Amino acid sequence: MMDRNKLGIRKQLGIFIKYFAIFLIVPIVGTLLHELGHYLVAVLNGYEARIAYAYTISSIDRISEPDMYFYYILGGPIATWLQSLIPFFIMVVYYRKEKRSEFSERANLPPLYIVLLGFTTICGRFIFNAGGFMFTRSSSLDEAKMADYLNINADVIVYPFAFIAWTILIISIYMLPRNIRFTIFISALLGAGIGYYLWYYHIGPIVMPV
Repeated sequence: MMDRNKLGIRKQLGIFIKYFAIFLIVPIVGTLLHELGHYLVAVLNGYEARIAYAYTISSIDRISEPDMYFYYILGGPIATWLQSLIPFFIMVVYYRKEKRSEFSERANLPPLYIVLLGFTTICGRFIFNAGGFMFTRSSSLDEAKMADYLNINADVIVYPFAFIAWTILIISIYMLPRNIRFTIFISALLGAGIGYYLWYYHIGPIVMPV
């Protein structure tokens, strides 16, 4: 039976670098696709809209058009859930179709599985949002704006979203081959974290300013 140690340090380092590079771009792709959800709701309903690096600006008036504004805000989370849940369920089907004992001993993931994994982890934004909301109680979150429209406590949306995302990520980690699971987890965590920081604070504001 192959285990993580038997792969060797050089092999594990190669895996780490590979997935670090992959997950470096996950926050960028996830953010832009999330904003695309807002954008499409606006333009498909005849409004002007523009995507910046982490924002979508539209001509929808929050005060005079509350219903339309709600749908506009809802478009972002829906886009994120779709791009995460669909790949996740495909991964589950693939995992169950393969012999689990054989899949768990792989030293490499199939390319399609890597793509699916990358998109699935985009739902991690809801965990990040919940973590920040816990301390700031920011009203700028999509989840908080949705709660305001529905006249409910934002906690009712923020934390259940985070719990669902957390469950998805835990299952996704479990479905990784045992001998490379830890390496992929660490590289994904560091890559996504650094990718988020670089995009939001350095690269994004330059290439796609507000």
